[in-house]
Amino acid sequence: MDNTYNGQFDPSLISLLEDAIDFAVYQIAIDPTHPYGGRVIMFSPSLKEIAAIDDPWNFESWFLNIHPDDKQRVIDANHRSWTKSVRYDETARHYNKSKGEWTWVRTISTPVFDSGNKLSHFTGLVMDITEQKLADDELKHREAFENLLLSLATKFINLEPNDLDNAVNAALKDIGEFTEVDRSYLFTFSDDLKMMTCTNEWCAPGISPHIHQLSNILVTDRHWSNNIILNGEILYIPSVNNLPEEAHNEKLVFQQQDIKSLLAVPLIYQSNILGFFGFDSIQDEKTWSDDSVALLQMVASIITNAQENKKAHKALLAAYDDLEQRVSDRTLELEIANYKLQKEIEQRKKAEESLKISQALYSEVFENSTKQLFIIEVMPNENFRILRTNPKHQQHSGLSPDQIWGKTIDEVIMPEVAQAIKQHYLDCIKARHAIEYEELGPSPYWDIENIRTFRTTVAPVFDDKGKIVRLVGASDDISDQKTAQKILMEQERAEAVANERGRLARELHDAVTQTLFSTTLTAEVLPKIFEKNPEAGLKKLGELRELTRGALAEMRTLLMELRPEALADAELNDLLQHLTNAFIARARIPIQFKIDGNCSLPVEVKVAFYRIAQEALNNITKHADPNQVILSLSCLPERFDLIIEDNGQGFEINQELGSDHFGLKIMYERAEEVGARLLIESQENHGTRIHLHWIPESGKQSDPDRKGK
Repeated sequence: MDNTYNGQFDPSLISLLEDAIDFAVYQIAIDPTHPYGGRVIMFSPSLKEIAAIDDPWNFESWFLNIHPDDKQRVIDANHRSWTKSVRYDETARHYNKSKGEWTWVRTISTPVFDSGNKLSHFTGLVMDITEQKLADDELKHREAFENLLLSLATKFINLEPNDLDNAVNAALKDIGEFTEVDRSYLFTFSDDLKMMTCTNEWCAPGISPHIHQLSNILVTDRHWSNNIILNGEILYIPSVNNLPEEAHNEKLVFQQQDIKSLLAVPLIYQSNILGFFGFDSIQDEKTWSDDSVALLQMVASIITNAQENKKAHKALLAAYDDLEQRVSDRTLELEIANYKLQKEIEQRKKAEESLKISQALYSEVFENSTKQLFIIEVMPNENFRILRTNPKHQQHSGLSPDQIWGKTIDEVIMPEVAQAIKQHYLDCIKARHAIEYEELGPSPYWDIENIRTFRTTVAPVFDDKGKIVRLVGASDDISDQKTAQKILMEQERAEAVANERGRLARELHDAVTQTLFSTTLTAEVLPKIFEKNPEAGLKKLGELRELTRGALAEMRTLLMELRPEALADAELNDLLQHLTNAFIARARIPIQFKIDGNCSLPVEVKVAFYRIAQEALNNITKHADPNQVILSLSCLPERFDLIIEDNGQGFEINQELGSDHFGLKIMYERAEEVGARLLIESQENHGTRIHLHWIPESGKQSDPDRKGK
């Protein structure tokens, strides 16, 4: 590794680079003559493995293994960073040849400037975040699938029988798009299980439909696959090309339809196979996880129940119609009519029994859901009664059905929690549609020490007059997810700390190191100057004294940045003296420092005075180009005033502070936080005057002249 760049590298930095394992550190020098605008100076050996780079010394090779969907974004961000001198922070997929897979890599790069404020190089950090990315994606995918399932269940619960076909088509589309398949469909078997027909189909854009070719197909024509489904098993074909010899017929049919992968879930009602719910992948081979298959089985159960509910409803209506007709036609044959009436009543009972069975199957979904499900009765006077909860809800609440069913919210939940829950229910009733919210609550209800976070969805149920009579809800314990988010925030906070340390290191290099370098040069030539011209030697000796005082002041300032509590302990006079000494050494501009009175201020006010003075002197160094600066501090019992003046270039203060005056905006905010007033006066070529004014016990103040003149 090349260990030189504008001087000798710190040994600790070299050790950090070479010992890095889970991350990699690098530096890229700005060189517009090279491709991608840079030249590699140094890097951690771990960079080759993490970012899948064969030749890290060749900056072009850093872009070779990036995923095509990410590459242009990465190239644009790289170009923007070195042309506009801005921070680079991008996440992209890199193909790792040793692993034979795509990995997610996050790269963060910070611009570094030389003493002339010219972009010198970038210092960066590379991390493999594949596991974090996959875990987040998997969690989001499962949560979204479960929410989709709950939405479908809610729709089918309130579904009118005549709307079944439209609802099934919509469900096929929603699930097909969510699972990213090319075709989803519904087949039904004839009563004798000899024929099969496709009744519903959804196709992705660009995929040809086949529903018109799939009516009255002999079940025996696809004996191998239908035998699996008729046994009540899942038909899962990850690769049509790899089907066994006994599936020869199926292989030909599927290949004619360009199917590469297939999944079919049987529709089962009272142990009878009614058909199947299927998905085709046309463009690529596809696999399904066990969780996805389990959720699809629940969807199949929902659709089966809805179909049987429709049949039962039709049978019930037919029974009523036929009954009325027969009573009308057979009024004279009372005995025969009574006999037939009894038969029709029996048919009605069978239809009603079938309807009850269908409802029982809905109950099975309710009982076995992984979410906490509940049904609430809407009562008068903004009160609510718990009608039913599923086992998952009972597990988290710690209450058995006898302890909670039939009770009001106020009877089973502590008052402060009950009030919040009822407010959510009232919000749902007012909105007249499903709402989602997060809440804190004890789990179990009686354990107030164990507070968990829940994400809950509540939907209204209407009667035939449009009145909301019940609420159905589902709740998830997302405490672990919140904990994971907190961990990510802590990681980001640690990253911010690392960035701040990097900033202080750069300031140490740009300020103190340069001052000490100048001091060293002056000290080396001082004896020779004294030999030739003692008067000039005395002048240089004065400059040497100013340089050393400035370096010491810069070092103390940086130490205070590293130890914020030092600001609270130090006197404001000393803090401002350090700033002025550092300013003189850094900017080589004379500054008059005046103090009047005993400046004993509250800690937060003292820090605000210090930070505003620091920002003002930094702005003078960067922008003003003056030849004289005056900093005065007046401390009287009834008021405190800090005034900073320069005779530099000045500027026109905008009526609204935009991004070009971000530092001024921060100064105003710091003043307002401690109840002080800040007045800034400036004009082009007439210098700038900053006046910070604070009155003890004054409280928050607003300045009508905030924008200055």
